[in-house]
Amino acid sequence: MGWLHDIEKIADGAAGTNVVPGSPLVLAMLSTVTVLVAFAVTTLVDEPATAVNLVVILLLSVVVDLACKR
Repeated sequence: MGWLHDIEKIADGAAGTNVVPGSPLVLAMLSTVTVLVAFAVTTLVDEPATAVNLVVILLLSVVVDLACKR
């Protein structure tokens, strides 16, 4: 699995990335996860149709991504 090895290299910092604790990228990722969790707890519990729409959008984005790569 080549992609798994690539992820391990990124995590180890051997892939030429500068993802270090306290960096703006880490802060951006943490804030994104925080907002997503807050959204899921407050909105998705009361609105199951929103969850369905999110899954549909995710699947469509994967299809478009795969189509554009060809």
